[in-house]
Amino acid sequence: MLTMNTTAQTATAEINNIKNQQDIIVVHAKSQNDFQSGGDSLVPAHLNGHIAHGGRLGMLGEQNAMDVPFNVIGYTAKMVSDQQAKTVAEVVNNDAGVQSIQGFGNFAETYRIRGFKLDGDDMTLGGLPGILPRQMVDTAMIERVEIFKGANALVNGAASSGVGGIINLEPKRAEDIPITRLGLDYTSISQVGGTLDVGRRFGEDNQFGARLNLVHREGETAVKNDKRRTTLATLALDYHSNRVRSSLDFGYQKKTFHGGTMGVNISEVNFIPLVPNNRHNYSQKWGYSNIEN
Repeated sequence: MLTMNTTAQTATAEINNIKNQQDIIVVHAKSQNDFQSGGDSLVPAHLNGHIAHGGRLGMLGEQNAMDVPFNVIGYTAKMVSDQQAKTVAEVVNNDAGVQSIQGFGNFAETYRIRGFKLDGDDMTLGGLPGILPRQMVDTAMIERVEIFKGANALVNGAASSGVGGIINLEPKRAEDIPITRLGLDYTSISQVGGTLDVGRRFGEDNQFGARLNLVHREGETAVKNDKRRTTLATLALDYHSNRVRSSLDFGYQKKTFHGGTMGVNISEVNFIPLVPNNRHNYSQKWGYSNIEN
């Protein structure tokens, strides 16, 4: 009887083992993109094309955020268009770890990444410093706004600011599909603007590319007697083959402010003042500022 019971238990175990093997499902997954880290190709976007989990890490090139020990995220041109963001500050405000603040008196946009200051001087264009306008950058020529949070000096080198991270802008490039976009916009009280975005590739293998962006916008903002004008023109040329990749970017930007309001510092005040009317303009009508780059 003992031998028969052992045999029955062994047979039952073998049957259960075969059944478990039959229940195993093997799943084969394949990436839907051919992105390769370390180059100039942008990290693919997701979430309706608004966000890319990755960006340029200095000498390491474009990297997927899942492959590096840093916090890096990219906001796409589609997100900029859908949110109607006019400057870089309006884009980075989407990140809870970044705050845009008033700059050094001349309508400059400055940022704080993880509480550390980042001046506009230290932002990079395609990984290169010292190219972008110091005070304010329009978004019309930008394909990606990439925010890197972490040990910035390790991958981008030391700078006068940017201890907690850096903002890198990737310019628009001509795509394989021809692009012609004409836009009109109306903002605030009477700000009217027009934009033109044209991109073409040439050559037998589309190795030559050109992308042109034009912007003109002017009028009164939501603040009374605060009138602003923006004129921008950029041209991005590029060439790529199996062995060589090169690019050449030209840009002109001029912003004019009439009666614009700047930051107000409050010192030696032991109470919280009342919030003023946000339509009220405490600046003089005759005050103006020109920013040309």
